[in-house]
Amino acid sequence: MSGRRRGWMLGCAAWLAAAAWAQPVPPARDPEVAFNTVFHQIVNQYVDGATPEELLAAAYARLVRDITPALPLTHFVPGGTADLSPLVLRRIINELSRTHRAGEPIANLFRDAEVAMVDSLGDPFSTLLLAESNEKMQDMMRGDFAEISGIGVYLDERDGQVVILSALRDMPAFRIGLRSGDVILAVSGEAVHSLAEARERMRGPVGSWVELTVRRAGAPEPLLFRVTREPIAPKNVQYHMLDDEVGYIRLATFLHAGSAHDLETGLNYLRVNHDAKRLILDLRGNPGGLLEQAVEVAGLFLRNHRLVTTTRGRNQLHTGEFRVGRRSPFQDLPLVVLVDGGSASASEIVAGAIKDQGRGKLVGTRTYGKGSVQEIYQLGDRTALKLTIAKYYTPKGVCIHGTGIAPDVEVRLDEETLLAGSESYRKLMAAMPDDLKHRRVLDATAEKQRAEIVENVLGPLSPRERELAMDPQLARALEVVRAEPAPSLFGGVR
Repeated sequence: MSGRRRGWMLGCAAWLAAAAWAQPVPPARDPEVAFNTVFHQIVNQYVDGATPEELLAAAYARLVRDITPALPLTHFVPGGTADLSPLVLRRIINELSRTHRAGEPIANLFRDAEVAMVDSLGDPFSTLLLAESNEKMQDMMRGDFAEISGIGVYLDERDGQVVILSALRDMPAFRIGLRSGDVILAVSGEAVHSLAEARERMRGPVGSWVELTVRRAGAPEPLLFRVTREPIAPKNVQYHMLDDEVGYIRLATFLHAGSAHDLETGLNYLRVNHDAKRLILDLRGNPGGLLEQAVEVAGLFLRNHRLVTTTRGRNQLHTGEFRVGRRSPFQDLPLVVLVDGGSASASEIVAGAIKDQGRGKLVGTRTYGKGSVQEIYQLGDRTALKLTIAKYYTPKGVCIHGTGIAPDVEVRLDEETLLAGSESYRKLMAAMPDDLKHRRVLDATAEKQRAEIVENVLGPLSPRERELAMDPQLARALEVVRAEPAPSLFGGVR
């Protein structure tokens, strides 16, 4: 893998759900140089193509949208769009800074033009990252997850709606019942219309609360969740034994450069300290991150030289194969991968490679469906352009963008499945008062009351029994991995 490719990240729409390569940040921003960089990178690198005329026309429209009376482009150039070029637009910006937008820093005008060009692509994964977003994204790549909205959710924008891509387990949003796929309609009573708007309103001081109005598939009316903000510092890898043979390991994100190393450390602990002979890898709710980390994680389970994924872009530098580069002690252990609607981008690369290569079974529900790759171009003064430069494909040549990956064994995580499969859950629901079972406003009080009832009903169970009782996907994964044939003395035929 080339040095450039090591900087690629996968298609997570918000900085809340993505990480970036920590490129050196230029010390100062020259407005004209930054504008030229944005323009030329889009024209030359954007995966779906964009014409110079369309970009420059969008930039001009943004620059004059608040000027009354309206200024047609022919006011500056007789030929209109046909006469536009980056040089001409820069001259128009200079003219506007002296006349109709006098008093504004000229850097603001250039930034308006940059934002307009990126927005004109209609690609939620391509964006201009201003100082705070850029810094937060790089912090997350280094493993600093502070202030992921304050409640522990990753957000996405799909079909003009703000959607919860995943809720971090054991964090406030997850505990109170927010789930992947919930559509955020309002934050603290105010309707939200964009990802940035929702993200900004959800932040706040630790200990304060925020109300989210969400629409959930199958619910007859919107639900209201009142969530208390907490410091968000999720543990990226968690692991334990489910029985004498089966090790369970969960990877929360691929967001920083140590993700694969941390996962390998946990796998070695299970193998060396507990003699794990079978594995369950939990990628549910994992929103993805760095492409390099996806390839390295897949390489822990696939044989050397096996294809993990391919990328295809307009630029030949963005087209290539990614294969396993080393041997691993885990490549022959029976394997099941847990996935759901919150498993996205890097998670789907790993799941797709394992499925296509016949290495293991996928259990859960269809994955999210993100199949694009971004690169970060630093512009100076802590700003950056995040641009979609390629799409990725599974080893069998399938682009999962917009469709996701179907599991080998489908298990829904809903009340109907829980009631059908778990006697402990039936007892729990029988003990739950109707006002808690069907409460429309879910807040800290309701959460505490429910936790007390759960403890009373499930208290006699061991931690593992409780885990399986409340998680039918995990229980089914355990059955599936137990049924897989053990590796032969010579390592099987995978």
